[in-house]
Amino acid sequence: MQRAHKCKYNLAIGTILTKKYKGQIYQVTVKNEKEYEWENTIYPNLTVIAQKITRGHVSGPKFFGLIK
Repeated sequence: MQRAHKCKYNLAIGTILTKKYKGQIYQVTVKNEKEYEWENTIYPNLTVIAQKITRGHVSGPKFFGLIK
């Protein structure tokens, strides 16, 4: 079975995403297509990380500037 929503961005393993939010810099490392590392913890997607950072509902790809 194929995924309903295909990934619109293709990030190489090892890519570091950087986001400045409320004066603090956050960095996330791409481990593979479905694993992202932030603060020594692996997460399944960017949205979970973005929501932990903002403490609200936000799109991870949009938060990190991958989509408009």
